[in-house]
Amino acid sequence: LSPVCLGSLRRAASINAEYMWKEFLDTVRAVIKDLTQQAGSAAAADPNNPALKPDPSRTQATLEKQGFIDKKSFKPLGILKILPPKPLKHKDSDANIMDPKEVEHTRHGYYDEAEQKFKGNFPKGFLEVLNRQFGMPPSKLPSVSVPGYGAKIPQVLLDLKAALKNNDGYKQVGIFRLAPNAEENNSVKALIDTGDFKDNCDVNVTANLIKVWFRDLPTPLLNAVKPSVIEQAQTLDKVKTAMDQFPEPNKSILLWLWDLCVEVAAYSETNKMGPQNLAIVIGPNLFNTDSIQNPMAAMTFSAKVVTFFQRGIELRMSAAR
Repeated sequence: LSPVCLGSLRRAASINAEYMWKEFLDTVRAVIKDLTQQAGSAAAADPNNPALKPDPSRTQATLEKQGFIDKKSFKPLGILKILPPKPLKHKDSDANIMDPKEVEHTRHGYYDEAEQKFKGNFPKGFLEVLNRQFGMPPSKLPSVSVPGYGAKIPQVLLDLKAALKNNDGYKQVGIFRLAPNAEENNSVKALIDTGDFKDNCDVNVTANLIKVWFRDLPTPLLNAVKPSVIEQAQTLDKVKTAMDQFPEPNKSILLWLWDLCVEVAAYSETNKMGPQNLAIVIGPNLFNTDSIQNPMAAMTFSAKVVTFFQRGIELRMSAAR
């Protein structure tokens, strides 16, 4: 066959298939409409007559009459059996199904408001998931209302700050800058995630875990605003204005972190960690540059973040005076 003939055959086949499909749909619609009208008219004739309620056998008879099914090869579904409610439950097919008589609670869990953690006889691994503190959105963590902040502050941050302060961490030279023992750091982090944190650990571990908590956030704290907000806020006044664009709880948590830095910087003559040094070691944990394709632009933004964070500490210092 010539290409012209083949093309004509394909078009004819396509038109024929489209026609058959349309005819099929029209037939289905007509049958459904007919069955619906039959069921409606029968029920309307005598609503209280059970014999006139919808019955699969009448539908089957109608489909047989119209030639859509063959009785010899058609297996009807029938009427589905609905199990009767109590006290008839144990009749017929449910004769072997009995009500539970002895129920033993082998697991019991609750949330301890005082200690801000889950307790109880949970299956293995459950407590670690329930009490997880790192890598979680702040809104999903146990939090406490702290005077001076518009939103609650995660309890884990308050616990870490208390441990740092109670163990004279503010006076530690290079606090927040010195790297802790990696094994001890991971061990304490795991304890926090299971709700068994003990506050007598090395202060460098405590300070580092504060940075780790911010670094592990699903959405970094400063990524809550556009990069331009940070880039343009490089003075005290502009930082103050920029804070109005931060959503809660990011705003309150950032203010809390700045206030912690103010307390640490108060001992800068001893610990050598003034606002600038604190900004250099803490700032990079508060953002990521995944959306910035140009490496030079990412480096420039990182420097802007450090300045923004430093000005934030200085702003809170001036407010505290």
